Amino acid sequence: MGDKYLRKHLVVGATSLLGRARHKPDTADPRLVDLPVRKPVRVATGAMANNLARIAWPITRGETYQARHAPMLATI
Repeated sequence: MGDKYLRKHLVVGATSLLGRARHKPDTADPRLVDLPVRKPVRVATGAMANNLARIAWPITRGETYQARHAPMLATI
């Protein structure tokens, strides 16, 4: 299921973002401050790590990230 090293670092980075949002809510994005209220912390960090991976993938391939990109199978 992919590179364990990379996955671990993406989760650590997402956990760091949530920790920073919890300790300094005035400087963080309001969505990050509200996220642990709505979802368990591990679920939230996993979802954030997945989002970071989806953003990083096209960038590493030299492509432009498209936020609202629809996969080919979804359009059929």
